Amino acid sequence: MKRGFAKGSGRNVVSATATVVDTWGGGDAQRVPDWMLVLAEACDALTRAKVAQRLSYSPSVISQLLNGSYKGDLERAADVIRGALMAATWGEITGSPGICLSTRGPGAANMVNGIAYACLDRAPLIAITDAYDPPTYATGLRQRINQLAMYDPLVKWSTTI
Repeated sequence: MKRGFAKGSGRNVVSATATVVDTWGGGDAQRVPDWMLVLAEACDALTRAKVAQRLSYSPSVISQLLNGSYKGDLERAADVIRGALMAATWGEITGSPGICLSTRGPGAANMVNGIAYACLDRAPLIAITDAYDPPTYATGLRQRINQLAMYDPLVKWSTTI
C-alpha cells in the first residue's frame, strides 16, 4: 500500500488510490470502476474536503465512497463524478479538452459543479447539453432552464445551435 504524508498534516496516511484499489478492486486496479479511480486520484492530488466541495458532497460521504461503506445511491454518485468532474480532470491532467454531455434541465444544472471546477482550475473543457427548440421553450415546459445564462459566468463561449 502506498503510504505518505497527508498535505500539511505531518502524519502518515494511506493514499486514497491505494484504499480504493484494496477496497473496490481487491488489490487489482483493473477491477476498480473508472469513476472511483478518478475520485481517488482527485483526493490524492487535492484533499478530500476540496473534492467534496467541488462535488457538493460532504467530506464524510467522500470517505465513505472511497472506503466502500456508502449507503446512499451509488449510481447517482457515479453520475455526478463521471460527469463534468471526469472531463475537467482529463483536461487538467492531459492539457487537451475533456468533453462532457448532459440532458436538458436538471442534467445541465448538475453539470455546473464540474464546469465551475474546470473554470477555476483553468482546465480545458467542452460541455454539450441538450435544449428545447425555441417554439417548445416558449410554451413554458417543466424543467426549463436558461442554460446560456446559467453557464455564462463560468465559460468563455456558449451558443445555441
